[in-house]
Amino acid sequence: MISSPLILDDSLNICNGVYSVTTRRKKSKYTLGFSLAEVMIGMFVFSLLTLGLTKALIFSLNQSDAIIRKSVAHNIAYGYAEQMMALQFDVVETALSGNDSIILKTSMLKALNGNIQLDDAISFGVQFEKNIIMDVTTEGTDEGVPKVVMPMRFTADVVDLNTGANPLEAVQITLNYSYLLQKRDADDDSAWINDAVHFVKSSISLN
Repeated sequence: MISSPLILDDSLNICNGVYSVTTRRKKSKYTLGFSLAEVMIGMFVFSLLTLGLTKALIFSLNQSDAIIRKSVAHNIAYGYAEQMMALQFDVVETALSGNDSIILKTSMLKALNGNIQLDDAISFGVQFEKNIIMDVTTEGTDEGVPKVVMPMRFTADVVDLNTGANPLEAVQITLNYSYLLQKRDADDDSAWINDAVHFVKSSISLN
């Protein structure tokens, strides 16, 4: 007599002493992968992060350039001040009376010929402008083409200390200078950064 299979449940059958296990895979309601909406949201978030990083990088580069320009401008002005302090006192007095100008030296970069000394005439109370070459390149020419130029303005003001109840054979000189920020219009006054160097020149020469 052959008995019919004993069905315990939907997954375990016993037939003639042989066990067989069957499994059923449930179909998922959602398929694997990203939908178009998820991809678009991801791209939007990535673009926001990229935009923020780009702005931060541009800000960092502008700050770095501003620091370099500030340092160069201060060095140029301080170099002028050191030359004025080294002059004979009678030269400064003659310039103070308006009869002459003070001649100061600066250097201009040249790609092949080295630095060239230039004479800059400074009169008290009179502004003069100068273009400072910050970088040069030798591409395409033997002489070199200025790549980065920073315009500067200088005005030397003086106060004669040889007056009053306690006269001193000395003058107080203020060398006002300003420099232009990168890629800014020279006619825009807010684009110029102002600073000054102060010192006293007495009848005792530093030479």
